[in-house]
Amino acid sequence: ADLVTATDKAVEAKAFAALRSAYPDHAFIGEESASAIGSDTVTLTDNCTWVLDPIDGTTNFVHGFPMVAISIALFHHREPVVGVIYNPILDEMYAALKGGGAELNGTALPLRPPVDAKPLTLATSLVGTEFGSDRRPECLDKKTAGMARIGRLVRGVRCIGSCALALCLVARGTLDAFWESGVHIWDFGAGVLIVREAGG
Repeated sequence: ADLVTATDKAVEAKAFAALRSAYPDHAFIGEESASAIGSDTVTLTDNCTWVLDPIDGTTNFVHGFPMVAISIALFHHREPVVGVIYNPILDEMYAALKGGGAELNGTALPLRPPVDAKPLTLATSLVGTEFGSDRRPECLDKKTAGMARIGRLVRGVRCIGSCALALCLVARGTLDAFWESGVHIWDFGAGVLIVREAGG
C-alpha cells in the first residue's frame, strides 16, 4: 500500500495554505487531499491549477533513503508552466519556467553532455523506472515483465523510489530516459516541465 505520513499531510496543508492566500482564484490538486476523498482520478481545467506531491518518495522518507522530494507545478490551460522539485535532504532545488529553461540550484540544466560522442541509442542508455506502490500480483508481474524486456535492450536500469527525482536526473543528464506506469499528475507534473526546459 502507498504510505502516508503525518509529514505528507502537514507539508500539503502548509503549502496550499500559503498558495491559497497568494492566489485565491486558483485551483489546487494534492496527492493527500485526493487520497483523502478516495480518488486517484483528478480533472485539470483551463484554469490556473497548482499540483502538489508533498513527499514524493514517502517510503524512502520513512526508511531514511535520501531520494525524497517536494514536487509542485502550476498548470495553465492543462499544461505545466512552472515546476519546482526540492530534495530537502540533499538541498537540491530543481526549477523550470515554460520558455525560460531549467536549473538546479541556479545552474542551468542539463549539467553534463552525453557520455558518448556517438548518437544515443537504447543499447547505450541508462534508464530509470519504478515498481510503484501497487503490490497486486498482476501489477507486479506486468512491471517485472516490462523491466525484463527493457533491461535486455539498455545499458542499465535504475530505480530510486521517486518519479519526480528520476525525471530531474533525466533533466540533468544522469539518466537518459525514465518510464513508469500507474503514475499520477502530482508525480510527474513538475518533472515533465523540468525535462522539457532542459532540452529533453
